[in-house]
Amino acid sequence: MGKDLLRKSLNADVTQVPKPNNIFSRDMKVKPTIQKAKRKTTTIRCSVETADMVNALAAVLNFKSVDEMLEHTVNNTLDGLTNDERSEYRTVKRIYTNRRNK
Repeated sequence: MGKDLLRKSLNADVTQVPKPNNIFSRDMKVKPTIQKAKRKTTTIRCSVETADMVNALAAVLNFKSVDEMLEHTVNNTLDGLTNDERSEYRTVKRIYTNRRNK
């Protein structure tokens, strides 16, 4: 039995070794997968007429969403405020944010 193993050709049992799909290289730039944080939404109560006006304005001004249009409008309004009014706005906004996160 031992002599049979010595006479056996090793090349007959060799099979093709599969090649890997990806080969690691230190030169490769690996980008971490970044998951976008989903923005929380809320509902703002307003009259049906006001909601129709806001939706129509967002459509006419070619905004992607009402949220985008309102953000643009708020930013433009903030630019026109005095320093004292901006400071008061930041304080009140921080209060609302803190209440929501509790």
